[in-house]
Amino acid sequence: MLALRRLPTVLAVVTLAAAALLVSAPPASAATVTVSTWNELTTAAADTGVDTIVLGADITAPENAYLNLQYRTVTLDLAGNELTIANIVGLSAAAIFARGADITIADSVGTGTLTAVGGSYRAGIEFWNSSDRVTITGGTVTAIGGGWGAGIGGGSDFNGGTVVMSGGILHATGGVWASAIGSGDDAGGEGTITLLGPTNAGDIPAMADRTPVTLANPVTGTTATLTAQPATPSQGSLGTVDIAFSYEVTFTDGTSTLGTAVVEYGSTVDPDDIPADPSGPELTLTSWASDPAGIATTDPITAPVTFTAQFETTELDVRTVFGNGRADDVATVAYGSTYSVPTTAPTREGYEFTGWSVSPADADPAKVTVDATWTAQWAEVESDVSVDTDDDALAQTGTMTTSIAPAIAALLAAGAALLIARRRIQ
Repeated sequence: MLALRRLPTVLAVVTLAAAALLVSAPPASAATVTVSTWNELTTAAADTGVDTIVLGADITAPENAYLNLQYRTVTLDLAGNELTIANIVGLSAAAIFARGADITIADSVGTGTLTAVGGSYRAGIEFWNSSDRVTITGGTVTAIGGGWGAGIGGGSDFNGGTVVMSGGILHATGGVWASAIGSGDDAGGEGTITLLGPTNAGDIPAMADRTPVTLANPVTGTTATLTAQPATPSQGSLGTVDIAFSYEVTFTDGTSTLGTAVVEYGSTVDPDDIPADPSGPELTLTSWASDPAGIATTDPITAPVTFTAQFETTELDVRTVFGNGRADDVATVAYGSTYSVPTTAPTREGYEFTGWSVSPADADPAKVTVDATWTAQWAEVESDVSVDTDDDALAQTGTMTTSIAPAIAALLAAGAALLIARRRIQ
């Protein structure tokens, strides 16, 4: 048993680099394998022909099982799934054994998690040499050391190795006499933590009172927030370390900035941070285009992103109502354009066209700015022939009949006289 007066293990040296992480292209022969079970995962881990392992489902290790990645150069893509290796009981084993390895933990979706809890004397993610390395580019990684083991780094008596982080969220906790990130108990070498993206804007020792240290780079839009828990007497210099990357999200209209937000890795943009529709009446907002492409405002944020408003010209409906049995005309007109009201007067039997009315009253065909309806106005035409049926008309008719009676009698008399004269001649 180690004396409690042993000097605590020193936290790994922290280096901050503003340069972006450069990932070299994999060799042409490299293989990518998708796994959905623990057996498939361990088989892929043992296959040196596989350089990328993609989780196709949530995977939980069985009791006393661990992931052996020693001497491997491999990328583990969580792909939005959960990998849990946290059931090592009564066994001295690291959850992920990375002796001589160069491992990258990635998350192509943004919501994946990895939980690694070491057994007695062992680290959650364990190195044996200072040259061993794990690079975290995404996902939420929780690494907890067993007694005398670091969260990430050495187990008891082993050095810390190198942790590189360019994205995601890390929660690391050391076991007895061990640091969260660094060497295990009784080891003389230190590990190294390198953060890629943010610029050093604070001092790591300031974390000792658990005051967050924020490291931001306004050029890249990347921020890392570091928080540490002071060690207990039986732990290393910093018993827990939390590192969370956040990213700047910018909204523009293509010309000017409409708003910005800082979003923690894997979270979505708060709807309240999305600007109100920036379009005027002449334009309609159709979508937000992202740079990098393929990101929606509702997707998990895993890198700095700029959303640019996409517009199309507002289209308005102008309706013409004839009211004479002819179907209405409906024209779709771009905002601000002109509309020609029919210049040829429509016709309607029994009616005279008197003009057009428009609703709303202030609609202007010279510049269409609202949906409008133009309606033909008609006035009924009066007929020249009329039939009177009142008493005066009937009285007048009787008077006319009386006035022609003498003429008819005279004609009859003349006809009779002519007939008598013709008989005498005969």
